Amino acid sequence: MKMDGARATDFSWKCPDEGSSWEKFHQFYIKSCLFNSKRIDVSAQKIKFGALIYISELYHNKYKALGIEVVPKEGKKSGMGKSIQAACKK
Repeated sequence: MKMDGARATDFSWKCPDEGSSWEKFHQFYIKSCLFNSKRIDVSAQKIKFGALIYISELYHNKYKALGIEVVPKEGKKSGMGKSIQAACKK
C-alpha cells in the first residue's frame, strides 16, 4: 500500500523470490547498487560491507512506488556528495 492508502502497482524494485539470501544479495542487490561490496578490513575496526547506498536507483524507485518522498539529510546534497558510479563499482 502507498502512503496515501492507494494500492502500489510498481514492484520493479523488489527482489525475485528465487534463490537463497546470499544469492539474492549478490545477484540482485549488489548488481542493482543497493548495497556496496567493500571488503572487510578488521584492522580498521569498522565493517562497511553491505552498507546501503541511498542514491541507488532501486532505493529511490521503492520509495517512489510507495509514494514516499526521499529527502536528503539536512546539510547534505542528494547522493551525499557521491555519484552512483563512485558509490557502486560495477
